[in-house]
Amino acid sequence: MKNTLMFFLLWTMCLWAKIVVANDVELVTKAVDDNKSTVTLDQQKIDIYDVDIMIDEFKATLEGTVELVLFRPLGFTATLNEMPYSRKHGYLKRAIENFASESSIVATKGITVASATGRTLPVYIIDELAEGMEKHLSLNDEVIFEAYHVYNSKFGPGLLVYSWEKKTEPSIWQQWWATITETLTISDASTDNKRTP
Repeated sequence: MKNTLMFFLLWTMCLWAKIVVANDVELVTKAVDDNKSTVTLDQQKIDIYDVDIMIDEFKATLEGTVELVLFRPLGFTATLNEMPYSRKHGYLKRAIENFASESSIVATKGITVASATGRTLPVYIIDELAEGMEKHLSLNDEVIFEAYHVYNSKFGPGLLVYSWEKKTEPSIWQQWWATITETLTISDASTDNKRTP
């Protein structure tokens, strides 16, 4: 009887945790939609880079040139160092017109992000996304970005941010649910191992 009661209590808590997590996800999704912080991309998987590595490695190989990368999507995490500001954008505008002429993207703004070591990188951001940043982010917030890698210059990569999300710590219930799920997965795996001949 005691085991049945414990099982029922655990099951009820798991069900409740799923509901809480689902509600949190729905709120986050709604907030992201309201902020217009994401431009839909049909890409399934993108490469994630460290900001310091991008600053060092994504440079033009020939002096005085700019090398086009043609809008390869990538992701990175950085600290917001400067809020959106007007930025020279003639080169980016020409690249969009020449290589993505059907696009209606307007990108006249920039932000500055900082790596974990404090090195800064100015990046372009779609104007529509820049508007929501000032409402929902503060300087020094850690943010997860997705961007198009447009070009390399002597200063580093020319990135166009098409998505941002404030990095947050999981709630106690999300941590608890992850622990329970992991425990059940490990338990199922060990049971499967015992059954195999």
